[in-house]
Amino acid sequence: TVRPMNDQAHPGSIAVGASADPIAYPTLTPAQLARLSDFGDVHDVETGEPLFREGERFYGLIVVLEGSVEIVYVEHPGGAETVIVTQGPGRFLGELSLLTGQRAVVHGRMGSPGRVLRIDQDGFRRLLASDPEIGDIVFAAFVARREILREGVATGAVRIVGSRHSGRALDLVNYLLRQRVGHQ
Repeated sequence: TVRPMNDQAHPGSIAVGASADPIAYPTLTPAQLARLSDFGDVHDVETGEPLFREGERFYGLIVVLEGSVEIVYVEHPGGAETVIVTQGPGRFLGELSLLTGQRAVVHGRMGSPGRVLRIDQDGFRRLLASDPEIGDIVFAAFVARREILREGVATGAVRIVGSRHSGRALDLVNYLLRQRVGHQ
């Protein structure tokens, strides 16, 4: 179920269940946003424009400056979409896959026209190394988001097909458990 958040710190945001967590979805201050501008480029974006797609390995850190972004999970190609969260100004997109190189299990698209700051992989690494305050906020959010994905709607994004007695299938299950990747 998609419901409006009641959290005063995030007016206008929409969340599903635990994704209302302010650690997972913090709003950066104007001073923090100003510091981020040194690491990326600003882009004007239109409603419906994809910012990253399921299966991408690295799409960079994306910071919403104006407008809104929907983070969407699709159970299977052509299947029903579930909006996990809508992010507004001052929020950033991403989860641990940006650090681990794993592929994204959700996709992000503009929910309304606006502007975003895109920080590529090199800029993201420089940011984490040079600004511990923002680095800590981003890392804590990524860990919290991984837990939300692991326990929530995106659990079915990875399916192990095989016998529960198969050694190869068990190896895959154990790998996914170690990586804390939700699966079925």
